[in-house]
Amino acid sequence: MDMQFTYVHVGWEGSANDSRVLDEAISDPNHGFSWPPTGSYYLVDSSFPIGTSFLPLHKSTRYDAQEFCSSNRQPKTKKELYNYRHSSLRMVIEWSFGVLKARFPILNLMPNFKHSRQRYVIVA
Repeated sequence: MDMQFTYVHVGWEGSANDSRVLDEAISDPNHGFSWPPTGSYYLVDSSFPIGTSFLPLHKSTRYDAQEFCSSNRQPKTKKELYNYRHSSLRMVIEWSFGVLKARFPILNLMPNFKHSRQRYVIVA
């Protein structure tokens, strides 16, 4: 909730599958992946498998934030409530990226750089 990035894994193209990137980051200790403290979790999207440190949405329960907001509908089941809260927290993540790009406009110009140079811009 503090809008701070705890880990950055560079070197993959933007079209790479997120699960593959995470797999590489956590499988090699040399990457220095920052695991969450015991009792804490990282929110991930539904393409990730559930794990001891990762919490994706409930796949069995459909959730559409716009549908809930536009109809003033409230979650009716525990799974809907979980997906609602998960979605709310994911919005903070998306907002964090927006704040970062607003603070460092060069991040919006990344396609102008060679892929080999983009990693250095991100790390800097």
